[in-house]
This record gives sequence, structure tokens and C-alpha cells, in this order.
Amino acid sequence: MRVSAAAHRHMAEDHPDDYAICWAALALAVAEPSFIGQAPHKTGNFEMLRRVRHPDGKVVLVAIGLEPDDRGDYRVRSCYLVSAETVEKRRQEGRLVAPRRP
Repeated sequence: MRVSAAAHRHMAEDHPDDYAICWAALALAVAEPSFIGQAPHKTGNFEMLRRVRHPDGKVVLVAIGLEPDDRGDYRVRSCYLVSAETVEKRRQEGRLVAPRRP
């Protein structure tokens, strides 16, 4: 997994309240996602979401957008928190699925 300086800066500046939680959960979200899917209006991107515990005890989901670079490697584009309501809506629309586990 690669995170460019631009993506790192984007996460820190555009999602400052989410940054610490997302950064801590990033590797696990990619390795063992709770959901995988296609983000609306982001056809060149896909998302991997992972349930994680929030410091205040809430359960949140970390959404990570990934896109291939010019070499075909996937790089993290962004990372931010999404609500359970958003996840449920995307599941009902068929945009998110739980990955199959062996």
C-alpha cells in the first residue's frame, strides 16, 4: 500500500478531524475490510471500508478510496470517516458488499 505526499496532505487538510483515526486504521482497512465497493460518481476508484472503534466508544467506518497509478499499483487516494447510515444506504443500492472470507 502506498500513500503519496499529496494524498497524505489531502487527508490531513480535508479531513483533519478524521485523520488520526484513519491513519491508525489504514493498513488494517486495506488488509481486512468490512466492506468493498464502488463510490458514487468515482468510477476510477473503489473503496474499502473497515469498522473501527472510535475513542469515544462509537463504532465508525473508515472509507479508503484506492486508484491505480500509471504502473498499475494501487495507491491510497483518501481516507475519511463515514456514517453507518451512509454505509447502509450504499449497501441497499448494491454499491458495497462484505468480502467473502475463507
